[in-house]
Amino acid sequence: MTKPRACKICNRIYESEDKCPNCGSKESTDSFKGRAIIIHPEKSELAQKLKVNKKGNYAIKTRWLFFKMNLKITGEKINSLFKRKEIELSIVANITPNKKETKKYLSEKLSAPIENIYIKKISGKFGSKDFKIIAHVYESKKDKEKILGKTEDKPINEEPKLEEKPADEQINDNEMINDKEKDEASGDEINDKID
Repeated sequence: MTKPRACKICNRIYESEDKCPNCGSKESTDSFKGRAIIIHPEKSELAQKLKVNKKGNYAIKTRWLFFKMNLKITGEKINSLFKRKEIELSIVANITPNKKETKKYLSEKLSAPIENIYIKKISGKFGSKDFKIIAHVYESKKDKEKILGKTEDKPINEEPKLEEKPADEQINDNEMINDKEKDEASGDEINDKID
């Protein structure tokens, strides 16, 4: 069974097709919130708010929809020393844009491979819907790895593994307490000799 996807343009939810059956767009996401089943779009207030004029299943909110419409490149500088373009973007969005979707958008907009793009910073002010994004677009993946290393490709959720000691090297709590008592006892003997 395929996972349902929502069109990034019209919010239509579909499963089997490669493109949206409503608007024909190939841009879709599996990251959407809420589902509205519109039966009579001409009578539905929700259909009017979603700007829907055909019946069907629609996502209430897709992450990309607000993001893509309001993203603007505000500055662009070529840094020949590091072989990259340094780009500043501004966005008005209800939620903080994520790095993955930002990279995807920049890749499409600048015709650059997604692996050559590094999102340096996404910042916003508390209570504001305005966000500033700083991105670097390298000439090649090799140039990017020379400057950044391979740290960005590691999974975020992966926790560092702790090495377990063999059973004969492990110290239990009782041994630690006994060692502490021995230290205290030897300290008392030293204090007795000093007096």
